[in-house]
Amino acid sequence: MTSIDLLAGPRGRRFCLAVVTGLSDESWSLALRSAWDPGDATLRADLCAAIGSRDTLLSISEASDTALLKALADAVDCAAYWQPPDELDDLAATPWMLAALRPVADILSDRIVGSWWSSDIDAGSQHAVQWIDEHDMPAPALSGAAERVARWREQTVESERAAARWSRSLKKRTGSSWWSTPALSSLVQTSRSLPGLGAAGLLLVEDGAGRERARVWPLTPEPGARILELRGPEDWVDLVESHPLEVTQTWRKTAWDTTGIDGRWFIPDFAAVAQEYDGVHLTVEGYLVTAGRPLNAGNGRTILAGWDPDTTYWLADVLRPSGEPAEWVNGAVGTTAEWTPTAR
Repeated sequence: MTSIDLLAGPRGRRFCLAVVTGLSDESWSLALRSAWDPGDATLRADLCAAIGSRDTLLSISEASDTALLKALADAVDCAAYWQPPDELDDLAATPWMLAALRPVADILSDRIVGSWWSSDIDAGSQHAVQWIDEHDMPAPALSGAAERVARWREQTVESERAAARWSRSLKKRTGSSWWSTPALSSLVQTSRSLPGLGAAGLLLVEDGAGRERARVWPLTPEPGARILELRGPEDWVDLVESHPLEVTQTWRKTAWDTTGIDGRWFIPDFAAVAQEYDGVHLTVEGYLVTAGRPLNAGNGRTILAGWDPDTTYWLADVLRPSGEPAEWVNGAVGTTAEWTPTAR
């Protein structure tokens, strides 16, 4: 991955900006004010100077893994593909900001390559997150995956048929499905544990809902489980083109709001994918360079949306418990970065 790759998509750009704004209140204030008033040349010059200063770049090169993980969590939390990009996403995509962020991306891309952010699934350290706060979710279901993914496909196809009867006018349409995952299927999702964190999935949640309590289940895939790795845009496009499922009608309005593109849209047919793979894992690097980007796929386009970094979707019954579940709490209201285990 290069700095060009990291700045190619909205989540990678937002991550670079979040690293900068996390260094000081002054940087955060300059970025926010510039986003609110993009025509202010003085603010623009001050922000570019702050980003490119020797002290800023030195601080980024020496930033702790914890600080980078928090910036990643912030960038992931801000992903909301059911609405137009927010002001900071728009700011990060301007030509002058891309130029200002290039030295930052140079440093960060070098740090990501070779780290766990660019690694394949850690099969020996997989954990499923069960949210147990306001509305308890069920424990991970380790059987019945084939039925769940088949039902997901049936519901997706039926939704597409129903949406075909909606008004052709984008102004009269309302938003609908926008995720390119087998969402709402109850398929098990897992991520690795990290030092001081029971599962990356506690922290790295797109469009997070401010969860405060969770139960984390250690799980292990069977030896020989077939895992597809998504490491970048090429892998995602290849998956969509080899197993296409059209979602143009359900996606059309929301995709227009998010990208300004009106065309044919495709996601993977995960029921077909399940015939070849037991699980599909998205690396953190793959997430940063792919998520949120409209990409050409076959005779249409696709977007990776709603898939959290380092998450594996399990399409077959290949997981087994590997320990007792543990409860975690997030005591810092309004942030995703303060998860701690509860006392037994």
